[in-house]
Amino acid sequence: MESLAPIMRIAIGGWLIGLAAVVFYRSLTGGINTKGLLQDRGTSSGFSPARLQLLISTIVVAFYYIGQTLTNKNTGQFPTIPNEMLLILGGSHAFYLGSKTVALILQTFGFTKNADKKP
Repeated sequence: MESLAPIMRIAIGGWLIGLAAVVFYRSLTGGINTKGLLQDRGTSSGFSPARLQLLISTIVVAFYYIGQTLTNKNTGQFPTIPNEMLLILGGSHAFYLGSKTVALILQTFGFTKNADKKP
């Protein structure tokens, strides 16, 4: 059973690297549509800083966790996530949802115009 662990680690690592390569390649060639990923559909400016910070914080925490998983010495256990990382991720999502909520409330009461609606 102990000889199976290194084989599985190599197999899963190879699969994840292959999957990342396919996603990266398809993103570059247009196979995965990323148009509008950072666009705000509710404003006329188009660019959404809330989406950008959400994307960056999620990627940072994901890479941190993947790094911790790869260097984890305790096999059979998931690495612990520091409270600071959870606070960053939760705060980022709260900021994004808060900005969407404020935009929805302002639009509902007529303080802003929806860019998607025609006059």
